[in-house]
Amino acid sequence: MPIASTSGSTGAMTSSGGTSTTSAPQTLVVPTTAVPTTDPGIPPAARVDSIEGGQEFVRYVIAQFNRSWTDADPTLLVPLCLPSSMTCAAYIGTAQDYRSRGLRYAGIPFDARTIVGLAWTPGHATVRARGSQPAGHVVDSNGSVVETVPESNGGLVFVLEFRAGWQVAELKADGMPS
Repeated sequence: MPIASTSGSTGAMTSSGGTSTTSAPQTLVVPTTAVPTTDPGIPPAARVDSIEGGQEFVRYVIAQFNRSWTDADPTLLVPLCLPSSMTCAAYIGTAQDYRSRGLRYAGIPFDARTIVGLAWTPGHATVRARGSQPAGHVVDSNGSVVETVPESNGGLVFVLEFRAGWQVAELKADGMPS
């Protein structure tokens, strides 16, 4: 997943934190009433409190992140993240911005090449996802390109907590050479 910034950028983010366009800062309003507190689509393997369960959960989070930008649907990430995750909040904010402006991401926002469990104790896991953000575009409702996003490599370290299931507590940049 690209590394997000809370500096008000609405475009896709690269692992180095750069964007190709920016706009005025936004206020993040996370939907609360119409968004379920759990996601019934989480695969059974991702519901297990184990390092393997944490890895499967991260796979699912990445799939939902990609959908949240390609479908401009901020509600997909809300049940997967704790309020403490500022990076999740920024990803949700980008999806909200896309929806409000009639935009969507055309392409794959993050293509995970490896997902590796780094640490696990009951109720906590740390998982690294490395991959790339292939070149893509942000397009409007007519399919016209609003922003071009260059390819970038990088990754994230997911700090997970298991309560009634896994949730992202924190996301940290895990830069890797291009």
